[in-house]
Amino acid sequence: MNAVLKAAVAGMARRLTQTVVIFVVLAASVTAALVGLALVADPALALQAVSARYHTADLAVTIDATKATSAQLARTRHLPGVTKSVGYPATTIDITIPGEPGYEGGAPVSGPVTVVGRASRSGPLDGITQATGHWPARLGEIDQSEFSNARGSVGDVTIATVTSVTGKPKLTIVGFAFPTTQDQTQDTWALPGEITALEKAGAPRQEEMLYTFSHASTVAQVVADLGELRTALPAGAIVGYSSALPSASQDIMGHGIRESSIVPYAIMALLLAGVIIASVAAAAVTAGYRRIGVLKSIGFTPAQIAATYLMQFGIPALAGSLAGTALGSHWALPYIQENPAYKVHVAIPVWITITVPAAMLLLTGLAALVPAVRAGRLPAIRAITAGQAPRAGQGRIAQWLAGGLPLPRPVTEGLAAPFTRPSRSAATLATLTVGLTAAVLAVGLGTQVTNIVLSIGVAYIDRSLFERLTWLVVVLAGIGVFSTLLTQARERVRDLGIHKALGMTPQQAITMVLCWSIAPAIIATAIALPAGTALEPVVARAIVSAQAAPAENMSPLIPGRGRGAAARNARQLHQQQVRNGHQPGRPAPAMQGFFGPLFNTAGRSPYTPGELVLLALAGLAIAIAGALGPAVWAAGSRTTTVLRAE
Repeated sequence: MNAVLKAAVAGMARRLTQTVVIFVVLAASVTAALVGLALVADPALALQAVSARYHTADLAVTIDATKATSAQLARTRHLPGVTKSVGYPATTIDITIPGEPGYEGGAPVSGPVTVVGRASRSGPLDGITQATGHWPARLGEIDQSEFSNARGSVGDVTIATVTSVTGKPKLTIVGFAFPTTQDQTQDTWALPGEITALEKAGAPRQEEMLYTFSHASTVAQVVADLGELRTALPAGAIVGYSSALPSASQDIMGHGIRESSIVPYAIMALLLAGVIIASVAAAAVTAGYRRIGVLKSIGFTPAQIAATYLMQFGIPALAGSLAGTALGSHWALPYIQENPAYKVHVAIPVWITITVPAAMLLLTGLAALVPAVRAGRLPAIRAITAGQAPRAGQGRIAQWLAGGLPLPRPVTEGLAAPFTRPSRSAATLATLTVGLTAAVLAVGLGTQVTNIVLSIGVAYIDRSLFERLTWLVVVLAGIGVFSTLLTQARERVRDLGIHKALGMTPQQAITMVLCWSIAPAIIATAIALPAGTALEPVVARAIVSAQAAPAENMSPLIPGRGRGAAARNARQLHQQQVRNGHQPGRPAPAMQGFFGPLFNTAGRSPYTPGELVLLALAGLAIAIAGALGPAVWAAGSRTTTVLRAE
């Protein structure tokens, strides 16, 4: 084992570029995968944390107290499936709030609000988070929801006039708060005595009932629970309702877009990592044939040879995975912990921090296993002599066609060279194509997500996350292209030595090596540009579909009669769906209603002609850069040194 470890470490030092490439590739791919999984898991984790801290109710129901008695409401607490219930006095009033100078022309803000009487923010169900100010301490004070239909200025003490009752009493807004579920049935809170005073002045008597159920994890289950309440109460008693499920998904057009947009980046990073590692592993074995033969000659067994190469890839892969885990956690934590409203702490699950690097190490091992086993099975003599020259007859047609071009001989030799080793050239072409396609898709998708976010007016999404991931995929693609061409050029240094022995000058050698990369780069660019631009609208529409589907599945709960801003938006969405031919109780078509503009945005091309030209030139530039290093080295080295190189 000691000899295997020494041989692996020596191989890593000998192939330093290969070692660095594996480290960077693993670090980048693990970073993207960990960020993707963490953000996808974030909504469920945040909802669990909020529910645990604030005892979220599954369903909030506004009751017309003139149609249901206290005894009837008490019986609903013992219905099958009800696990907890609490009631608060409530009423609906119209208020007018003086406008702020410079804000919407200074016009007053008015509208209906539902006021719920609660002695404190805490309670057995649906705790409330104070954003600014304080909870009402005396009669005449109210605390408004951040989602209120008619809201004063944040942080200022504002006097609201109740216009819907006798005497038009004044209420002082002393704070702003967040209901746990962005409840559509309550906008404002006051002390219970305030509700009594408003009722005496002519406000309607209502009751706010909060329930939790044994089964309320899906919209269908909540709809069934609501049906049980309707059956148990007189007709018309329920005048409004709000479920935690659609309320918890109020961020669907914000965080949802962000989270589902991360998935394509993670997939691209994983795909690129697999292709790059497989290509580098195969190339390392091919380029190291002579070393394999030497190791076997001094007594290494086939198993030791395979273990040497697996360890040679495994050590930098392990280091890269650990670095990627640290970087991914550093990137993801600010996004999954950004919940200033509810002040809950969400950590990246341990299973993600373990599974992602472990999966990438397994992928690396599988990619390197076949070349490593093949290396171990090679006879010593064959390994020493293998790869010294291409097989006879390969590439003759390409050389004949290139030789007929009116170009200098180093150029024609370089253009024909990829065809003399078709298997390696095919692998190079595949890596180039996948890498460039991913880069084109990542650039377009990053711009498209920004367009989608702007079209829905969500300002709180940090678009720098997409910029980081776009650059990560682009850099990863560039590393794949660079490393593949660099490895291929190193495989051909013996060819360079032969040409130099026959009189080729250093300048001609550099020209020939650079031309090795031109044909694969041009072919890959011709495939990658149309492929990437064609995939981008498909992925963008899939992102929007992922958001439209859960919102449409909430349609059975949308037609509620809550009086808050969220309820108003929900009714507008429902009315728009009905105008577009949607039948209540059935999922609305994804292309209709509220989500139509988003699909139109996702269908527009995010690329400018200049960007496409730059992407095409960037692919060619990376390909040339990958071949330039070994070209300069070979051109400046003595012929005997080049001929002795692996």
